[in-house]
Amino acid sequence: MPTSETSMRVTSVRSGFAFNLGGASGTLPIRQSLSGQTGFDLKTDTGSDGKVFTTIAASARHDVADPPTLAISATYDQRIEVEELDLTVRYSDIPSDSMLAVQCSYQRFSISRQGISGTSLIGMSATRIGPFSTEIDLLVWIPRLQDIRPSSSVTLSLSSINGSGGGPVRKVLLEKFVLALHT
Repeated sequence: MPTSETSMRVTSVRSGFAFNLGGASGTLPIRQSLSGQTGFDLKTDTGSDGKVFTTIAASARHDVADPPTLAISATYDQRIEVEELDLTVRYSDIPSDSMLAVQCSYQRFSISRQGISGTSLIGMSATRIGPFSTEIDLLVWIPRLQDIRPSSSVTLSLSSINGSGGGPVRKVLLEKFVLALHT
């Protein structure tokens, strides 16, 4: 399938932080919590000369409850109709007690927050999908960053599935991005 029929572009990359501080002032216990996300927003612009370019802007969000370790946002556009569209998240060498969620403006592709570890995949699908656009947020929580390996990664992909009902099935990769987690 020609790539001009679909497109996906990453629109932001963020990392989360959470600090919980405690102490005492005289005989009074004091606790303070701070959480948020920092990262970059990416936007496509067109200059006065007609050339397309990418603007990268630092961004921060404060008081984010339970911020993910990493959050990648993307926009997927589809200009054709497909029999079936699969959103798949493959993960490799993920430390135990990690979690993953996918939030989409097209609700059929949202994946609720769930535990992940090791190597596997999860996904959602929808049938008879015409032209549409969706915002996708891939959220990953990794509590022990020291357990990340050089081979640790998360891949989000969208594929069309053609030919079901007893005949041969053909899966065609439309778009994907890979989040390499190694430090």
